[in-house]
Parts: sequence; structure tokens; C-alpha cells
Amino acid sequence: MIKDSELRIGNYVEYTRIQGRINPIIRLLSVGNNYLDVKYTLKQSMREGVGNCMFSEIDSILLTEEWLLKFGFIEDVRKVFFKGIIDVERILSDSPDWEVHIHGKSIGKSINCVHQIQNFYYALTGEELELKVRL
Repeated sequence: MIKDSELRIGNYVEYTRIQGRINPIIRLLSVGNNYLDVKYTLKQSMREGVGNCMFSEIDSILLTEEWLLKFGFIEDVRKVFFKGIIDVERILSDSPDWEVHIHGKSIGKSINCVHQIQNFYYALTGEELELKVRL
């Protein structure tokens, strides 16, 4: 479960309430006391909509190479992903953790979730990480 203090408007998270089906990816539109207003896309039908859910009904999305490419990061031959002043690389090839660098220098922090790279990028650049492709 994600701590509510980690979330920002615009973060992508996974809706976990649906059992036995592919959980939709949702984007936060606003945050209330116990609930979140969200925008969702159902992959099977490509239907979009808005709704709300509880904090307990969401979970983080594991950061993958696919997500980095969707956000417009460029991959080099060493499997390092670059976007502006930020680059990230896996700590170990089979690890879910990514090491973050600014201008090629490690900041001593690792991340492993989509919302973490979104928040980090925003904190450094003041810009949102926008998807370059549709979910």
C-alpha cells in the first residue's frame, strides 16, 4: 500500500479492488480525506472514465523499462535511461530497484515505482512526466 504522503495529482497507480482481472491503471485527479478522484482507462475496451476510490484500493506500479520508454526516456546501449538531466539504471539486472542520477552522478537513492519517478522528475524539473503513448 502506498502512503498517502507519497501521492501527487497526476500520479499513475493501480486499482486493486477488482479480483481475478487485469487491474486498471488510474491517474489521480484530486485527493480527498479518505478518497481519490481518478481517471481510468480499461485496457480491454479502451473505455475511459472518471470515478473515485479509497486509498486502500490502490497500489503502486512497478517501474519497468516499458514505463520509462512510455514517459519518453531514451535507452542507451548500457541499459541506462535518460531524460534531460536525469538518468536511471537498474541496480542489478534482476532487481526491481533503479538507481537515480543527476547529470550522471548518483544521488544515493533508489526507486522502484512509477509514482516515485514521476515525483522525482517533477521535484527536479517542475514539469510533469507525460506519457508519450496511450496506456
